[in-house]
Amino acid sequence: MINKNINRLLGGMLGLAVLAMFNSAKAQPVPVFTNLWGLAPLTFPGMTTNGNDMRGVAIASLTTNVLISSRVGGTNQGVNLTPNHVNVVDFGTGTNLLAQLKTVPSGSQFNLDKVGVADDGKVYGCNLTTGPTGVNQYFKIYQWPSESDTTTEALYVFDSTNYFNASVTLTNSFAWRMGDYMDVRGSGTNTEIVVVGNSATSTNLVIFRPTDAALTNFLPIIIPTPVAGISFAGSGVAFEGTNNAVWCRQNASQNTRRLAYNPNTLTSSYTHTNTVDQSVCQGLKYISLNGINMLATVQPSSTVNAAHRARVFQIPGTPTGAFVSLLNAATIPQLPGSLNGNALGQVDSRYGHIAFAAPGYGVAFYRVDFVTNSPPTNAVLSVSANPVVAGFNSSLSVTVAGTSPLTYIWSYTDGVTTNTVGSNTNVFTLAPAQVTNTGTYFVTVTNLYGTTTSGSVNLTVLPGK
Repeated sequence: MINKNINRLLGGMLGLAVLAMFNSAKAQPVPVFTNLWGLAPLTFPGMTTNGNDMRGVAIASLTTNVLISSRVGGTNQGVNLTPNHVNVVDFGTGTNLLAQLKTVPSGSQFNLDKVGVADDGKVYGCNLTTGPTGVNQYFKIYQWPSESDTTTEALYVFDSTNYFNASVTLTNSFAWRMGDYMDVRGSGTNTEIVVVGNSATSTNLVIFRPTDAALTNFLPIIIPTPVAGISFAGSGVAFEGTNNAVWCRQNASQNTRRLAYNPNTLTSSYTHTNTVDQSVCQGLKYISLNGINMLATVQPSSTVNAAHRARVFQIPGTPTGAFVSLLNAATIPQLPGSLNGNALGQVDSRYGHIAFAAPGYGVAFYRVDFVTNSPPTNAVLSVSANPVVAGFNSSLSVTVAGTSPLTYIWSYTDGVTTNTVGSNTNVFTLAPAQVTNTGTYFVTVTNLYGTTTSGSVNLTVLPGK
């Protein structure tokens, strides 16, 4: 019985070892970003070079088309629109204006700020609160039935006028630039909308959920953040997939945090505080593809005609430390005179596509693909001459599959000792060969993703005449 248990233990350990070897040798995907198209300002109505007008961008859940919200007017089926509408452009080329969603109701200074799309295709927008008192403090959320409904005017689904009071919690939640950043997830009665401002007084996380099956009324869940007195999400906020967590960027800081929250107890905690390489990165979108967790953002400037950069970072596996930059490209189109008045960034992602935008600038649309980085495999040796007469040359070479760069270490053994005899090339040459070179040769090949050792070749060197 003892022997059987030992055998089972050894077998289990061997199985774990083999599994570990297999996992360490698995191919590792690496994201590759392709800029499919860019949409310059002035291309469509509402896409001005004014730094405060084109405020939001989103990717539709059912079609991957791109939605662009604007505070200025446009046309709808030949009818002039008052300011605040949404353009819908095709995701294939960005050159076709497919629809213009009708204007939102009036009621605040920045009537239409951000735009987002739920998984069921419903389109949501929000305004921007601009002060602690007066009409402009009231925060509103709108809904359009779909990205193709050009006849229905946006419907109020939340208006903080009905909920605002003198409490500190609500004041901090709905005052001072509430609506600068928004993210949407889920569908139907499981729809959730997270909204933050970028002021130091906006220290609460606010998540809106529908209260009715018709999705005509939303109520806020207000979750105090762990550290009071800082603009914890002043530069962006994004849901982390389906988890009860958001990623948020602190205003004028490189700190980017993961905030886990409990919607039932209304509590929260920071589980990660990592840093991006720029304090001006604005807007966030969480992306998880092929096991790689990323955050997309925009690195803007408030200087006229300054380049804006599309950025994507890989999230570290540790709760502290720096993000790894995966994309850093100045591809967001601009025209002379383009100005991003508040240095805001806008980003959204769906189905392996990312849309980057900024007020006063255009839209850059990217696709994410993956190449597989593979460890070395199938190392096969060949020899030019075997046996070989002393004084003549013989070469050993190896062919191997795997991602470059590859490194090579050639080894020789005479049956007693083993020594390294060459490196850094897939060919090892004896020039000329000597009788003492008789023995067994093999090569170890390594790259960033693993190591393999070839079979061996027994080389015979005959004495010369």
